[in-house]
Amino acid sequence: MEERVGLTWIIDTRPKRQLGTSALIRLHTNTQGSGTGRLAQIVTLRKHWATFSIIGSQTTCNLRVPIPWAQLDALQSHAHTTHYTSLPALPRPHHSFLHLPPFLSDSENPYEFEVWDDGEEESAQLSLTRITNALRHTRNRARKSAAATEPSNGVTA
Repeated sequence: MEERVGLTWIIDTRPKRQLGTSALIRLHTNTQGSGTGRLAQIVTLRKHWATFSIIGSQTTCNLRVPIPWAQLDALQSHAHTTHYTSLPALPRPHHSFLHLPPFLSDSENPYEFEVWDDGEEESAQLSLTRITNALRHTRNRARKSAAATEPSNGVTA
């Protein structure tokens, strides 16, 4: 289950600190390694994982990070909390969390994010609504444009 295009690295051991946008990273396995890259935006949000795009590599790469090890901003935290039940359940939680009781059920959110100040939650929901509506508007406009510019084969009915 890959995100977008390119190679997706999956974190195996807990990092020294939570990983978030702009973090510098160096990836390695037993047999290969990478240079230094920087985490860009989250490209996929799932129940138990956030996938960041990586900039600074010669090929398109992503890094999938367990939610507890990912540093989500306020909007991402709100989106994850609000839409948890509708987010994809796969892949399952990282093996470090599989044995913990809160992670045994997909119907209850095992993650806790910082409490919002008054008005911040409403502001975040408005931002999500604007983003969602902008994406729908852009898709609809692209569909209309594609339909309007569809080439004619010269046959008339």
